[in-house]
Amino acid sequence: MRDQAQQATDAADVSNSVLTISTYTDPSTGAHHTGFLDTKTSPGCEFTFGYVEARIRFVNRPGQWSAFWLLSDQNRAYTPPNPAAGVEIDIIEHRAVEANNAADVSNGHSSAVHWNGYAAAEIKSIGSGVRTLPAGKSFSDWHTVSLLWTPTKYQFYLDGTQFWETTEGISQSDEYILLTSEIKDKAWAGDIPPDGYGPRGASTNPVMQVDWVRVWQLP
Repeated sequence: MRDQAQQATDAADVSNSVLTISTYTDPSTGAHHTGFLDTKTSPGCEFTFGYVEARIRFVNRPGQWSAFWLLSDQNRAYTPPNPAAGVEIDIIEHRAVEANNAADVSNGHSSAVHWNGYAAAEIKSIGSGVRTLPAGKSFSDWHTVSLLWTPTKYQFYLDGTQFWETTEGISQSDEYILLTSEIKDKAWAGDIPPDGYGPRGASTNPVMQVDWVRVWQLP
């Protein structure tokens, strides 16, 4: 269980070489289910420095968001803070609306770096803010999202164009890849619909689809 969602194996499906993570609501219990995949489990994939990208698309709903990100198990509080030990790198996060369902951000995306654990008084963060796709573009279409991670900088790309970079919070530790959808009511992605997201396979299911993920590690 993570926030208001149970991670379920049937929420993730691979067909025609495309991974689909669906978010749905069990009509018999009202419980929400979604998928949370990572490359930590052996043989897995963990790396330090390199270029990582995914071809991806999203259809999200209020109260729910999807992400392509990296994480180190060494991301915890240190005195003084030590991002070199490991961080959370959100390559892309996508949601349908802002908090309180205040604004449609379905054509927006954001990136962030978080380190020093997750306690409110200790966590350190820097983010790109919401960036918007060019006119006529949609996240229901395929996009390539990328990160170049070096010992001194992160550079974030969408469809080959850099949209943000930072020299803060640079991890020097192995990081693994996550492809996830999450649900949290009345938070930064808005409010869960009163009727939930419909049974598995319904047209109202939010979906995250991934065509491929590629990693090039720096020598």
